[in-house]
Amino acid sequence: MATLPDVFAETPGAGPHRAPPCPGGVGRRVWAPSPRLVLAAVALAALLPRLALLLRAPAFVIADSDNYYLPGYQLARGLGFELDLRRTPGYPLFVALTVGGLGEDLSGLLLVQHLLGVAVCLATAWLGLRLFGAWAGLGVGLLTAVAAPLLVAEHYVMAEALFIPLFLVAVLSLCHALTMPEPLRTRFQPALFVGGALIGVAALTRPVALVLAVALAAALLVRERSLRRAGQLGLSALAGLALVMLPWMARNWAVHGSFSAEGNAGQTLVGRAMRHDRGFAFDNPDDPDPTRSRAREIMRQGRGQFVSPVRERIKRELNLTDAEAQRLMRDLAAEAIRREPGHYLVGTLANFARLASGIPERPREHWATRREERNREEWESHPEIRHLLGPPTPIQEAQYAETVALLTMYQPAWLGPILPVLALVGLVGLLARRRRAEATLLGLTVLGILFLSVALVAPLARYRYPAEPLLALLAAGGLSTLVTALRAAIARTARRRLSPGPDGRAEARQEHARQ
Repeated sequence: MATLPDVFAETPGAGPHRAPPCPGGVGRRVWAPSPRLVLAAVALAALLPRLALLLRAPAFVIADSDNYYLPGYQLARGLGFELDLRRTPGYPLFVALTVGGLGEDLSGLLLVQHLLGVAVCLATAWLGLRLFGAWAGLGVGLLTAVAAPLLVAEHYVMAEALFIPLFLVAVLSLCHALTMPEPLRTRFQPALFVGGALIGVAALTRPVALVLAVALAAALLVRERSLRRAGQLGLSALAGLALVMLPWMARNWAVHGSFSAEGNAGQTLVGRAMRHDRGFAFDNPDDPDPTRSRAREIMRQGRGQFVSPVRERIKRELNLTDAEAQRLMRDLAAEAIRREPGHYLVGTLANFARLASGIPERPREHWATRREERNREEWESHPEIRHLLGPPTPIQEAQYAETVALLTMYQPAWLGPILPVLALVGLVGLLARRRRAEATLLGLTVLGILFLSVALVAPLARYRYPAEPLLALLAAGGLSTLVTALRAAIARTARRRLSPGPDGRAEARQEHARQ
């Protein structure tokens, strides 16, 4: 099997792009750094701010951090593995490995997460090198190295810290599979099988990774131009995905009665309809069921609040199990959306525009997560891990200003809609380089992550984190495409001026007359 560098090198348009020389010196080849130099520079630029942040800021937490950390901690200590109904196993297993290997202090977990962040920057730079050239690879690598969303994500106790590197590895593997020559006399594609398995691994950390399966299907169809052939090739990826996903989905069916990657498929709609969008009424006078009517009233009273306390109230007042309460809330949220589809559509499009433009990171809010009452109550309700969470130390407090500086070196939200517009130009550049399959994969992946996030939940900044490396990659490619087009235009103009044809002689006579 060909290696990844060999595959890309054999593909038309791969490698650093150098404009051909032209008469008069215009369009001469420009120096470009070697791939090794690019990757070394990106590794250094990524490592330094992460080490600086690790030594200055405490671990950031969200209200769900305890639900992710506790099962992994218990597994590492031999206390079983009781996973919450709503959680996938990827991140808790990762926590178990770090606790077992580096100890239970949260700084050990953050260290591994930041090292994975360095790998994310290198992988993004590698994609930039192979798809758009040396300068684009260097640019996107340096941008991701100091991007505030990625630094923040790696410093939280939450699934995105693991999901982002897993997701990017899956993208890298699929780009490799799409550029491989077809082996003779076989329909089984090992590279696609591995890519499908990696999608499954990422989906067991966050199910939104399944958007990659849809993007891959479209990319195969674009590459093969045959539905039958694309379907045959897709079976290899489907086999890899099924091998990873089916055992866990079967477990959820047996335990929770839900054949899905997480035990409460569709539950995110509750957050969308009740917490993040207060425009849904939840009224349905045609439903005579008193249990559902009371649940609607409780959800209506809980609009704008966290979902968990509302669910606990429904369980208590209606004498329901956790699974029953979650299914009821999910059904009522879906019903409310169906009754007001126009409001849902308008809100989704507005939220998509907002998330695509970017949401600025606020270091003060991340720093304060250790003091937020709800976060502390959730974490400290578990005696096994209560001692791990505390306020920032005096040394950390003294370095708060440096932490703010690290998290504000570069924020993609500063560019607003410029970044997604450049990303669109980058997709056009890939199409011009005859990389239609890769353009389809990357474009649909970014679009799918952003759209699903706002359609199912809300335009929360952390839901854009997994798309940040790919957005930066395509934007760097867009800038490279514009520069290449400008150089080509200048070269064409110079050739016309220096050509011996009628137009060239006319321009020469005009220039001589002016002199």
